[in-house]
Amino acid sequence: MTLPEIKNAAIAMRGLLDDKKCEDILLLDMAGVNPLADFFLIATASSSPQIGACVTALCIYAKEAGCPALTPPETGGTRWSLIDFSGIVVHLFTPEGRAYYELENLWHDAARIS
Repeated sequence: MTLPEIKNAAIAMRGLLDDKKCEDILLLDMAGVNPLADFFLIATASSSPQIGACVTALCIYAKEAGCPALTPPETGGTRWSLIDFSGIVVHLFTPEGRAYYELENLWHDAARIS
């Protein structure tokens, strides 16, 4: 996928998370900040089951869009799920996990995409 296609997929994934009632959805442009991904998508889900539903929906969308997950989604217990879509890394947190890891503070140099 080209960078514009990856960006469009990331924006579509953000919309999908919004449709799934996630909160505090943040899309970060990681260019020049982190060589491992073009975009980070960070969101808060109210529970582990909601995280699971979002992971399933994201994986279905990404496969259809031509950017399937590189590895099966990883979960850090019940607070965090990480999915690498090659160019887009999605972090889904419970409120407690989001507060604990504070990824947006770690990557504060990244541009936010509205």
